[in-house]
Amino acid sequence: MADHTRTPWKHGSRGNGRFVVYGGEGVHGKAICVMRSTQVDPWDHPLNLEADANAAFIVRACNSYDELLAALHRINGYLCEMVSPEHADGHPGQENCLLCQALEVAYAAIAKAKGETPCGA
Repeated sequence: MADHTRTPWKHGSRGNGRFVVYGGEGVHGKAICVMRSTQVDPWDHPLNLEADANAAFIVRACNSYDELLAALHRINGYLCEMVSPEHADGHPGQENCLLCQALEVAYAAIAKAKGETPCGA
């Protein structure tokens, strides 16, 4: 599988209800994806505003992906250091243990971000 276009990405409008996510070098780089609104005019029509907001959301999510994943790995590492040996083999009341729940959520989020299947899913 090929690597994605390097971040940072940006977004803009090409007019006529087209909103583009750009990446790569140059003023606009290359178009990564184009969202098309069914409403061309006026600019502030709700469908145009939604398409622009979707493009902006994609850019924010992709541009922050590496940092968020690194932070989650770091937090997960701290949680693992806090785990006692009894946690490794399970313990009474594990289903109500906040540390166990936090680790489960962290593992699932990391797997989802990497496109993997979380353990136990």
